[in-house]
Amino acid sequence: MNNKYWILKSTKLIAGVASLLIILVPPVLAEDGQDDSVAASRDKALLIIGGDAAHYKEVTTQLRDAKSQVMASYVLTVDPSNKEWNPNNPKWQQMEVYITHDMGPHYDDIIGEIGNNLIQLAIDSYINSLTESDANELIAFYKTNDGKRFKKFEDGLQAIYLAANLKINDVRSGKIKIDLTSQTPEVMKSRIELITHSRSMQAQIKRNSNGSGEFAVGIIAQFIATIGGEDIDHLSKKYAKDIPEFEKISELPLQQKASYAEFLIEKGSTEVIVNASEDLKFFQKTHIDEWRDFYQKIAN
Repeated sequence: MNNKYWILKSTKLIAGVASLLIILVPPVLAEDGQDDSVAASRDKALLIIGGDAAHYKEVTTQLRDAKSQVMASYVLTVDPSNKEWNPNNPKWQQMEVYITHDMGPHYDDIIGEIGNNLIQLAIDSYINSLTESDANELIAFYKTNDGKRFKKFEDGLQAIYLAANLKINDVRSGKIKIDLTSQTPEVMKSRIELITHSRSMQAQIKRNSNGSGEFAVGIIAQFIATIGGEDIDHLSKKYAKDIPEFEKISELPLQQKASYAEFLIEKGSTEVIVNASEDLKFFQKTHIDEWRDFYQKIAN
């Protein structure tokens, strides 16, 4: 079984780390005309990402919750061609305990690194996208009444995006049934237009600005508009009078720079997960012979 599949499957909620489709794109250079002034400080970047840091920590919790699934995928590799080698086999549990004892601590270390690396990625992305002056202006704006309201709206959209991503695997497995055609085109269009303003969707759009992933972005938006439809409608009603102004704010140069930082986070998070999966794959490669020796002993 593909080990990379398991680690990616386990990261359900990472914005961009987990989405309906992961599209790898070439490295993107800084936008033309980006200010060469002093970059934003780490402290300012931390203030801007705010609650997102807690979100990245939550990723590690979910990955730890998926540990038994991941370990089971490695148990399967000791005898992959044997159709009778599955959790119903009387030796399976003994083998799983052995591999978990051997690999478990390393897995825990890797998962801890993922959370820390995602936070560092977010900090670096804002440092590389904003000058100190930009950061001060953005923080000052978020302290105003209009800024606080705009931030709550942004965070509300982001929460809907992330909550929908949590349910992706349940949809794929059939635990949750959705019908992408259950709403009228007008309702879906309105929902998609709103969710498109979320930070993660803006990052998806930037990642696929050359048009190569336009179809994937459309599927993601439609999926979120369906599974998070009621929450989107509630947010739309709550901020109905503000949305036209929010749309203007999101187009301001400073907000576009912040959006670019989110794009860097979205793109970089994939690399964080891939690196972690490669590390686990290497551990398995160097320990598989030992696992199979133990398997042969208990099988006889």
